[in-house]
Formats: sequence, C-alpha cells, structure tokens
Amino acid sequence: MPFPDLQLVADVLKGPGFFLPNVAESTGTPDAGNNTFALPFVDAGMDPALIDPSRLQFEVELDPNRSAGVPLNPGVTDMRFVSLAADKRSVTVDFAQSGIGLARVTCTVNHTIEGIGSTSSPIIGISGLATVGGGGGSFSATLAALFATVLEIGAILLNPQFNASYVGVATSAALADDQGNGPVNVLGVPNPLTYPFAEQKNGINDAVVFTLAASDGVTPSNPQVTALWQPRVYFGVDANPALATEADIEGLTSSALAPNKGRTFVESPAGEYIYYAFPVAYPAAALDFQIGPFPGGFIQTVASVPVTANTPGAPAFPYQIWRSTNLLTGTGLNVVVQA
Repeated sequence: MPFPDLQLVADVLKGPGFFLPNVAESTGTPDAGNNTFALPFVDAGMDPALIDPSRLQFEVELDPNRSAGVPLNPGVTDMRFVSLAADKRSVTVDFAQSGIGLARVTCTVNHTIEGIGSTSSPIIGISGLATVGGGGGSFSATLAALFATVLEIGAILLNPQFNASYVGVATSAALADDQGNGPVNVLGVPNPLTYPFAEQKNGINDAVVFTLAASDGVTPSNPQVTALWQPRVYFGVDANPALATEADIEGLTSSALAPNKGRTFVESPAGEYIYYAFPVAYPAAALDFQIGPFPGGFIQTVASVPVTANTPGAPAFPYQIWRSTNLLTGTGLNVVVQA
C-alpha cells in the first residue's frame, strides 16, 4: 500500500534562519524567539495538516564536517519550539547556549500512521549546518561618518553620528574611540548611530580614531573613521609689501584647513603681491614656491607672528608669511607650493 506522506525529503536549511545568531539565549531564558529558519515540508509535497507543534522535534549535534579551528562544542542545549508560521513554511525556536561553534540542527515531523501507530523515525526531516551564535560565513562591517572628518583646531565635535552596515549577521557591535571613551553597544541600534561624547583637539594634526568592533561570533571586523584637527593656511593678493599681523593674514581672501603647506591655487593680481601664510610648524624654503613655469619667486617677509584659530578657546600658533618677490599683474596665475 503506498504511503505518499512517508516520502523522505531532506533539504539544507535556507533563508535567514540558516544562521541562529542570538547569543542572548546563553542564559537559557526564552525571549519569545528570534531564531527562524525555513521548513520546506510543504514545498516538498507534505500535507500541511500533518505539520503542527506536537509533531515537531528538534535536535542539535556537532557538525561532523566542521572546519579546522572551529570550536568543537557549541554548548547548545534545550532547543525550544516557539511558533510555527501560518503557512507552515518556517519555524521559530529558542535555545540555551554556553558557547559558540558549528552545529547541525535537525527538525523532524513525527506522524501517526493509521493502523500502525506512532513512529519515532522521521517521516520528513530537514537538517543543515547552522552557526550557533553567528558566524561561519562571510562577515564584514563598515562605518561611515556623518560629519566633516577634518576640523579646525579647537573645534568641538559633539555627539558625532555614524552609519554602520554589515555583510552577514552581527552578534556584537560596539563603538569606541582611542581617547578612552566607550565602548557603546550599538548592536541592533538603527542608523544613524550617535556616539554620546565630545571630542576636541588643540594640536596641529591631532586625531581621534573611532572603531566599530563587530563580529558574527566567529569573524571579527573593526572598521575605523579618523577625525583630524588642522590649522588654516591663508592666501591671496595685496598691494601692501609688508603684511605682518594676524589681522593682515586673516584679511587675505582665501583660507583652507591643511595638514601641511602644500597647495596649488590660482590668483589674478593687478599690480599686487601674492601672499601665502601658514604655521611655522610647516617648514619652508624659497624653492618650495613656484609661479607659473618658474620655480622660486617668493620671499619670507615675517618669520613668526601668532595667529589664533577661528574657534572659541583655541590656542595661538606662530605663523610665517611669504609673498611674491615682485608686484605682479596677470590673469589666472598658477601658484604651486610644495608640501
């Protein structure tokens, strides 16, 4: 007599449930279940009426084909049924966990055959490799700044925000800086992530490095974002041959934050000098300057004058002032300053 419902069908676990990522079950306390995986029984032709919680049986065993170096015992026990989807195509479970490792999760539908009685053998079963606690596949994290990562010396970076993204399922994610702040748990926190600290630097090219320490339980990923504090360089034209004060420097038409003195810019003087002012901390020589195709053509007019950054409470730094040797007239003169 044929028994179509007795056909054995095996399939690898598919979909989001292939990974059982929640390590909160390490306490063994049910959390209403957030570990869901596919049950392709219906797709395999089984009568959905035969699939109900009373007939589901779960087992966890070590994966015999685990990779070298993977923990031998995932410490998974007490696999608990939580819910069966209305379409009978997926199931949600809880489990207790004392470690991280590869395990094989098997779900079996036990069925009572009329005239024979209950069977302890699986009528239709599925099994597949699951990474309990996450991991085992390709995992990586990225961290993107939602703020300008170059700031003027003295500027305060308050509660910086980031976007975090993951390839794979993260089981841990924490944000910290290299200034002793954090870590801040950001696992499951929607973007944008707010880092609740203030960062502020007063030194030339000082930096703060933010690190997202993420993992899927096996593979770590630690993307970083670096914030830099830099001084301004000032440049422009003026007919006065003796600009010498902070006000003179800050009165030039252009400025930019810069990690060194290197810059290429264009000026159109009309009987004027081309000026360039920058911190003494950036060393310079006459041949570091070039106007058009000709190297040189600049002289230092002031060796040191204090200039304060445009931020409250910022310190003053000594600046040097250079200008073209001669008054110049021209349109679109290209000026190159070597770093």
